[in-house]
Amino acid sequence: MDRLSQEEKNKFLFSYLVMSHQTSALINLGQVKDPTTQEIKVNLENARLAIDLLEMLQTKTKNNLSKDESDLLQSTLQQLHLAFVKESQKSEGSKKDKMEK
Repeated sequence: MDRLSQEEKNKFLFSYLVMSHQTSALINLGQVKDPTTQEIKVNLENARLAIDLLEMLQTKTKNNLSKDESDLLQSTLQQLHLAFVKESQKSEGSKKDKMEK
């Protein structure tokens, strides 16, 4: 990393930041095993927090990102919004099923 220019380093760090929050959201949406417990668990509140952080980043960096960075952030948010909606619907469905029993 020492051999990278400051611009290259910043691009790498930005991508790393986005992917870190994406991974956190995916773990909390139950789409990826938690690396520490090797379990699949759903925590919509924590998933929403990771998505909200990326949305805040998008807002705060508007017009300050390269096209690649902007595209990465936009596509990541689209993927996470879709996954969140699907998991929320599943969660609501299982709550309804439990209440009907």
